Amino acid sequence: MFFPTSLQDIVTLGPSVGLLSATWRVHASGVDDLEMIESGLHWLTGECCEVTWTREKSFHGSPQHVAVARTEKKREARSCFRRLGADVMAQLYEEGIKKRVDDEKNIHVRISLSELCRGRVKLIEPGSRGSTVKGTFKIEAYPGDDPIDVASRLVNELSPE
Repeated sequence: MFFPTSLQDIVTLGPSVGLLSATWRVHASGVDDLEMIESGLHWLTGECCEVTWTREKSFHGSPQHVAVARTEKKREARSCFRRLGADVMAQLYEEGIKKRVDDEKNIHVRISLSELCRGRVKLIEPGSRGSTVKGTFKIEAYPGDDPIDVASRLVNELSPE
C-alpha cells in the first residue's frame, strides 16, 4: 500500500473517497431467529453500530420485526462498505455502480440474509424472492462532483487488484 510522503503526493493522489453514513436494514418475520440476525448485522458492521429493533405489522397484517444498524461516522461507514468483501467489490466493479446510485447520492446494496447468517456476504440477484439485508450508503459528494464517479472511485479503491 502506498502512503503519501509529501504534499505533492497528496495533491496528485487526491483525497480518499468517502461515505457519510451507512445503514443496514432487515425485515424479519415473527418466526425468524432474531438473535442470529442481530449477530450477523454486528459481524457485517464490524461491531461499530448498535442494532435497534422495532415491532411492526407487515402489509398483510402479520407481525414483523425491523432491525436497523446505522452509523453517521465517515470512517465507520467506509469500513461497513469495505466489509462487503473482495468478491462483492469485484462484482460491483464489473457490473458498474451506476444502477445502484440514486438521485439522493446513496448507494443501494441488497445481500442475502440467509448467507449473512452463515457468515458470508452475497449480493441478491434481481427478482430474487429470498430474505434480504438492505444497505444504504450516503456518498460524500459535493457540488460539482458526479456521485456516480465518486462511487465508482470508491469501489475501485476497495476492489482487489
